[in-house]
Amino acid sequence: MFKKIILWCALISCMSLIFYFSSQEATVSKGTSSRFIKTIVKIIDFNDNLTEEEIDALSEKVSTLVRKTAHFSIYAVLTLIFTLILSQYKIYGKRQFLFALLFCFLYACSDEIHQLFVPGRSGEIKDVLLDTLGGAFGSGIIKILSIRREKNELH
Repeated sequence: MFKKIILWCALISCMSLIFYFSSQEATVSKGTSSRFIKTIVKIIDFNDNLTEEEIDALSEKVSTLVRKTAHFSIYAVLTLIFTLILSQYKIYGKRQFLFALLFCFLYACSDEIHQLFVPGRSGEIKDVLLDTLGGAFGSGIIKILSIRREKNELH
């Protein structure tokens, strides 16, 4: 029972995080991403060889990649958690994967619809597809781990 509560809390927290980021106006969201990316670039620049202008330029170049990777990753985590919840209710196999993927897809759709009402943001079908792909990845991780565990139990 405790495991179910923890998983449900983790799922609600992940959903809340997605909702929070989607609620940010475009300029706020872009600023948050830019600060994060610049921090990463500065960490990678061990010898402090880059000027502030070079850091800005490099940050701008990788911004889209980082933002899309974040989309993919957060939905992978969301769906991974939901997949674990389904296993707590004895839902396994193809049904587990399909239910988890459907949950991810519907939440991604609701997130993009939500963004239509946030200043400067837009709902993008390609983001729904990317989010769902991330969800398939997250649920797939659980499937692979369960197959490995089953093989280990047989040996």
